[in-house]
Amino acid sequence: MVRLFKERPYGWILLFYPFHPLWYFLIQQSAATPRNVHSILDDMILFNEWFALAYVFWYVFMIGGLLLLLLWAERRIFLRTIALLYAGIAICLITQAACHTAIDYRPAAESLTGNPFAIWVVKLIYGFDKPYNVFPSIHCYGSLALMMGFWHTRMPCKWLLRIVISVMAFTICFSTLYIKQHSSLDFIAAMGITAVLYPLLFIPKWQMFEKDGLSAVSMRGKVFISAVFLAGFTLVISTIILLTGGFAAF
Repeated sequence: MVRLFKERPYGWILLFYPFHPLWYFLIQQSAATPRNVHSILDDMILFNEWFALAYVFWYVFMIGGLLLLLLWAERRIFLRTIALLYAGIAICLITQAACHTAIDYRPAAESLTGNPFAIWVVKLIYGFDKPYNVFPSIHCYGSLALMMGFWHTRMPCKWLLRIVISVMAFTICFSTLYIKQHSSLDFIAAMGITAVLYPLLFIPKWQMFEKDGLSAVSMRGKVFISAVFLAGFTLVISTIILLTGGFAAF
């Protein structure tokens, strides 16, 4: 692992990824009255506890996928994919902070029936991931963004792996609907963001993705840039929450 990051020093940008759940849970402290997200399609999709396994697999899919992307992808493809991922997640978080949303049709955990293990996983999800800040779905967007990166990556058995990764990505997206953790509108919004950002980041020949760029920045410079970015984005999210209803704790 250490050798991988030494050979690809631009991989340090992955260190930003673990911070997005912190902003997500910060947004959950909003005191704004949530707007319910619900569509006719949501009522047509029947609850299926087995999709809970795909839902939690997302964490492995994202972290493992990003490391494989760092290993296999060309520098420019890796950085374009990271830009796609981070830009989309930022849009999701800002939208969630500005427009507090929720779903009101998630079944009560105590009423669930089915396979004991799968139901246990569903209850685990329901316990730590409340049905708020649902629109757009970061689960769906992250899966789609990573999938797009792999479709541009040269890797062993590339066509087979591209199909497998695509199936995994869409299964994860569908899992959010089948365990009633997200509305179909959240999925559609994630696809819309992908459809807008993907051509902007992958079609033009952006020079910042072609040159060494931040790879030449010293470790002290990287720490400074990281601290400024994290503090700045936290301030942006906090300001939006304060302007749209404040924090529930105050």
